Amino acid sequence: MFMLKNVTKYLFGDSSKETIVEIPQGQLYLVRPRSPKGYSELIFKDAAATVRRTGQDFQYQLVIQRVYEEGEEELLEEENGEDEIAQALGAEKDEKIFLMDEQLRFRAEIRDNGQKVLAWRDLSGDEDDLYEFVCDSTIPATEVTSFEVVAVKCQYERKYRKPQDTATEAELERFNFSAQPIPSASPIRHPVSSNSADSLTLSPVPKSELDDTSAKMGGLAISKKTVAPKARAIPEGAKDVLVTSTAELHLFDFASQTFVLQDQEVTATVSDLGSWRYWLQISSASKPWLGSDVVEDINPVFNFEYSSFIFNHFTEDGSAYSWLLKFKDQAAVEHFQMGLMQALWEHLNRTKWIKAKDDDRQYVLDAFQDIAMEDAPDYEEEEESEVEETEDDEPDTQYQSDDSADEAEDESKDGNVNSQLAVGYKHDRSFVVRGSKIGVFKHTPNNNLEFSTNISKVETPKGKLFSPKKVMLHAEDRNMILQNTNDPNSLYRMDLEYGKVVEEWKVHDDIPVTTFAPEKKFSQMTGEQTFLGLSQNALYRIDPRVSGNKLVDSELKQYVSKNDFSAAATTAKGYIAVASNKGDIRLFDRLGINAKTHIPALGEPIIGLDVSADGRWVLATCRTYLLLIDAQQKEGKNEGKLGFERAFAKDAKPQPRRLGLAPAHVAQFQHETKQPLSFTTAHFNTGVDDKETSIITATGPFIVTWNMKKVLAGRKDPYTIKRYAEEVKADNFKYGSDKNVIVALPNEVNMVAKQSFKKPTRESIAAPAPVGRSSVLKQMRSCLRVCYEALGSLNGAARPRPPYQTPQPSIRNFRTSIRRYAPSKGQPAGDIEKRIARIPLDRYRNFCIVAHVDHGKSTLSDRLLELTGTIEPGGKKQFLDKLAVERERGITVKAQTCSMIYNYHGNDYLLNLVDTPGHVDFRAEVSRSYASCGGAVLLVDASQGVQAQTVANFYLAFSQGLYLLPVLNKVDLASAEPTRVIKQIKETFELDADEAVLVSAKTGLNVAQVLPEIIKKIPPPEGDTSKPLRMLLVDSWYHTFRGVTLLVRIFDGTIQTGDKVVSFATGIEYIVGEVGIMYPDQMPQTVLKAGQLGYVFFNPGIKRMSEAKVGDTYTNVGKRGQVEPLPGFEEPKSMVFVAAYPVDQSDHSHLEDSINQVTLNDRSVTVQKEYSEALGAGWRLGFLGTLHCSVFEDRLRQEHGASIIITPPNVPFQVIYKKGKEDTIRNPAFFPDDEIAKQDVIGLREPYVLVTITMPDDYLGTVIELCEGNRGEQKEIAFFTATQVILKYEIPLAQLVDDFFGKLKGITKGYATLDYEEAGWRESNIVKLQLLVNKVPVDAVARVVHTSQVDRLGKEWVQKFKEHVDRQMFEVIIQAAVGRKVIARETIKPFRKDVLAKLHASDVSRRRKLLENQKEGRKKLKAIGNVSIDNSAFQKFLAK
Repeated sequence: MFMLKNVTKYLFGDSSKETIVEIPQGQLYLVRPRSPKGYSELIFKDAAATVRRTGQDFQYQLVIQRVYEEGEEELLEEENGEDEIAQALGAEKDEKIFLMDEQLRFRAEIRDNGQKVLAWRDLSGDEDDLYEFVCDSTIPATEVTSFEVVAVKCQYERKYRKPQDTATEAELERFNFSAQPIPSASPIRHPVSSNSADSLTLSPVPKSELDDTSAKMGGLAISKKTVAPKARAIPEGAKDVLVTSTAELHLFDFASQTFVLQDQEVTATVSDLGSWRYWLQISSASKPWLGSDVVEDINPVFNFEYSSFIFNHFTEDGSAYSWLLKFKDQAAVEHFQMGLMQALWEHLNRTKWIKAKDDDRQYVLDAFQDIAMEDAPDYEEEEESEVEETEDDEPDTQYQSDDSADEAEDESKDGNVNSQLAVGYKHDRSFVVRGSKIGVFKHTPNNNLEFSTNISKVETPKGKLFSPKKVMLHAEDRNMILQNTNDPNSLYRMDLEYGKVVEEWKVHDDIPVTTFAPEKKFSQMTGEQTFLGLSQNALYRIDPRVSGNKLVDSELKQYVSKNDFSAAATTAKGYIAVASNKGDIRLFDRLGINAKTHIPALGEPIIGLDVSADGRWVLATCRTYLLLIDAQQKEGKNEGKLGFERAFAKDAKPQPRRLGLAPAHVAQFQHETKQPLSFTTAHFNTGVDDKETSIITATGPFIVTWNMKKVLAGRKDPYTIKRYAEEVKADNFKYGSDKNVIVALPNEVNMVAKQSFKKPTRESIAAPAPVGRSSVLKQMRSCLRVCYEALGSLNGAARPRPPYQTPQPSIRNFRTSIRRYAPSKGQPAGDIEKRIARIPLDRYRNFCIVAHVDHGKSTLSDRLLELTGTIEPGGKKQFLDKLAVERERGITVKAQTCSMIYNYHGNDYLLNLVDTPGHVDFRAEVSRSYASCGGAVLLVDASQGVQAQTVANFYLAFSQGLYLLPVLNKVDLASAEPTRVIKQIKETFELDADEAVLVSAKTGLNVAQVLPEIIKKIPPPEGDTSKPLRMLLVDSWYHTFRGVTLLVRIFDGTIQTGDKVVSFATGIEYIVGEVGIMYPDQMPQTVLKAGQLGYVFFNPGIKRMSEAKVGDTYTNVGKRGQVEPLPGFEEPKSMVFVAAYPVDQSDHSHLEDSINQVTLNDRSVTVQKEYSEALGAGWRLGFLGTLHCSVFEDRLRQEHGASIIITPPNVPFQVIYKKGKEDTIRNPAFFPDDEIAKQDVIGLREPYVLVTITMPDDYLGTVIELCEGNRGEQKEIAFFTATQVILKYEIPLAQLVDDFFGKLKGITKGYATLDYEEAGWRESNIVKLQLLVNKVPVDAVARVVHTSQVDRLGKEWVQKFKEHVDRQMFEVIIQAAVGRKVIARETIKPFRKDVLAKLHASDVSRRRKLLENQKEGRKKLKAIGNVSIDNSAFQKFLAK
């Protein structure tokens, strides 16, 4: 091999070229000798192999790149143009990249037949899995040999890190793996559908190749020629012959995938046997060929263009065959079609064909023809490119510990399987019914499923267990409506928030519920309460708000004749389609009237119905076919109208299209499954703004999807399929997508990309190996049990229980075998875990980014995630800012973490990033983040320089011993001054800033230099995996179904699913339900070990946030004595308090729920109920600062639609009594007034804070005035540059929360920044200022203020409140008072009636009497009257 050593020198010599050597043409296979998925898989049918340089020394890549035919790439781009994920993964699917390493065992081989093959190990697969690149026959052998030599030298350079020209023959020989044999890839020719209809072939394959494939694939391929079965004789007693015709007879051959001529001339006869039974007999002059009942399973397809009739025939043993009759002309096939369809229709409808209307008969014949729809959109012929199935497309059958094979066995023993699927529209969740359980699955951003929880018992409100017959999501996906088979007259409402049935709705005493449907197609996204109900003979509306029976009598349509309704569906406007078991369909525009359009039956019962959002297309599901109906009228006065809106004219009917599988495929399906066709309810893809482009259904283990564009154009290949090993129980598209399908198997739930579906060919239809990994595990366990029992009996003693039988905690009863959170670029979660497992602790780096608010932390985080491949470039901005308010305001409120893997100098490093808030209100978040890190990136704006919170965050990080890496951001701005800012950093922090990295996070400039600096300068974490677990709880958040999820840092030991841990703080023991990392979202892992940051949740989960104490230490049960708990965190103290009330008291419960939900994920908020005479029931809320309060209010409004009144913020005060008692007053209403203060109170205190302000020196004077005017006391003033000033003041917290920061920003034009910290309590002259209306205090407006502010505030209050109070029939006095002292007063004059108007020339005494009476009446009214003040007055008064 090394004879060409010198020849390759020129290849390495030119370092300017990225590509070193190339083989331009070949095919890439993945060979898996031991895999149940099949022996060989074609990855790229046309590809090029190259060896490339990388950006790092001594590192090379083997790249296999897909090669497109002319125009093929543009076709694929057009097809996937609307699929962002397909675009993002496009590069990965078009090339495979492998690092040239000796672990690949790269080798080449030239076989006896001249075939030239390159092979290397698949490191992510099983031990014997190989990639094989089969070179094109035109490639010279010398090129292959050169390629191998280059590969050897690349491996040498990587291992020894020195140039290849220094290598000796002996050293190169170490990388020669040619002694290891390369198994044949057994290439299967890429299927290409024939466009020639008269050939009627299905991707024929040469017999030699087929036989070889059969041997390699364990008998999955069919190698024997298909032989016609023995014909059945016609039963005796045939009454009439409906039709007789002569034709050629062809039989579909499974081996060659073609119809093979059996007889040049046969006679096909359809006879009536009586009792609605009909018989098809085909015979020639020499022999009978077949006899069969005419039933729906024959799946008839007529093609007039080629004068052919294709059908299926099933023998008594269940074998399936596909036959073709080719007639001499179109007239002959039309004649035979009339007779056969008459027999089939009469058999299904139990009615004579002659009794049917002419239009109905033509409708039936049209439905079974192979025709294109009228006015179908233009469709250019194109050759679709299949996406070869990868590991990502297959279920990941490696069980987690909570998906153990033991549990799988337990599930199968309960006698239940998954049966129904409900896909969420509003909250990206799907629900799967399994007996009396319901599994909840979350749709992840990467289009996968994550198991959320299991609703383990579906019970009636009276506690009776039942298995739902039908389910439907309702009311913004918050509720689920369930039907109980044992109670057909009632429905049940399950509250999904709590996971239990909360109401039983009795629909009607006499009218049962057969099925039900939403009021409109997208009603489940709204708060709509009503929905439709059907009985066998009635259609009605159900309104849960009605007392008593829920059926609305005024909107009931009941039929006299029996209709046997079976399914219903609605459009976006609320038009209604109703189908029956007779096979007919009715179209309504509203309830309570006759149908606008009646579509006749084809015969088979309709078991499911769907309608496009605009009402154009009606999709009915029968057992053996689907029916697609165009409901738009094409001519006449109602042209363009829908059949829902106007009735079709007499001579016009809706245009039907029967969607059936090709008879050849039906025969193959049944040959594989031994079961007849039985479709699940078919669905369109669904989305408010999406057009219906695809149809999904399933039969047996096959999922089938139709392309609407192809169907309407009459294409011969309108559907693709995907095969599973088990029967598909339910399926539907993910909401808003036609690219992703959710599939419920008996014991698994998957989300699969539609691109993994394949054209129906022999290979795609053939069954997978019958023994999957789970079966293998079961067999292995059984064998091991036998071995242990045998050993025990031989030794005469009981053997210890083997480790595989260790009982695992039953975490859940539903399993999802798909990876729940997938990383970008198509890397399976298992691959990420394998990479992490290979990284030692000294290559871990835990770091955070700290900066002043708005210096670009989140943007820099985005760039780092993109550089490491954790997220795709150009995706969502501020990726780690999860809250809407964070993205809206451009700030970080909640600290977020993310793990990244970065390859540096050939070694993988695990980087754990913590993105921290910048505002001082969230300092507790920052402090907790520092505890989990070994270093921090100190990010400074190159134009703004060092600012107040930069200083505060620096000292906080410095005090915890973190290494600080200075990075200057926004250097691309014209106003950037990097030199000045570097000098600031040196002088302010005494850091060596000369090596600071200058970046622009927005443009990506120099960001790539940050990660190497982090690796070089930030120390790795310390820890020991051999020690008992020592885990720090850093943060937590609440999940509706799982309970509390913990963000943890592992200091020692390991933690994995099933472990039992105990809390040092509470002593409560828990069982670990799942562990994982954030990559960038939750990605489950087998284990977390020392040095890692990750998440943990328990099973059963923590339901009270108070149990999860931030700063708590957890360890293994039984190890508390061996582990020293970690120092915890100081719980954040609320510094700002407000009162919150609903605008309308009827919304009190909703607002309470909203507050509780928000506080579940924000433990620093304190909540206490209170009551106001003016505003009603409300809450006293405590916050860390005014921004924290503002963010909380925004979240209530945005996320929950709350209408809320918030009082101005106040701060706590301390009251010291004579007896030594001290009280902290948080509600001004409880502050003692002047009289009590003089008697019992000896001291009053208020909190102070030390404020640090940085600003340009131009504003120094005005800022000092502001601080002095707010009772500030100057502590320090310093110039840290010629033009920048740091000013420190001690200011009462009450002044700070009174919009101090807003005033500061105003007078400095936004250039000043502020930070503060607690400075203790001080004696103060403070009083309670109250607002009185007619001498009655308004408790909601009371406020504790300093005496110096009383006069000013009192006047402002009374003047402002007067503007919003309506005049009364008596005088209204508004006062501001401290104790009994009135500070300010305003009077609202009463309405006045002219009592003298009726007097003309009366005596003055009469006038005087009337005026005196009026005056007395006003006094009496004032004494007994109450001032009515509308809520809006308080809203306007409390508004700034």
